[in-house]
Amino acid sequence: MNPFDPTGRCPKCGHDEVRTNYQRHAHGWGCKDHCPPHPRCCRFEHLDRCCQRCHYVWAEACLGPREGEVG
Repeated sequence: MNPFDPTGRCPKCGHDEVRTNYQRHAHGWGCKDHCPPHPRCCRFEHLDRCCQRCHYVWAEACLGPREGEVG
């Protein structure tokens, strides 16, 4: 899974307006149809990304704590 890119664009249409929602390691309303490793087995926390133009949805990995922060 690719890491979160706050300046990322939609991989399908290239639009730059992308919504981001945090998903815990359980099935969420938006993640069950696209999460790796299997669409019906969402076991990893991730960021749910959704293009505001074409509504394509994909997952990106959460970032770790920044240097000096406690995780």
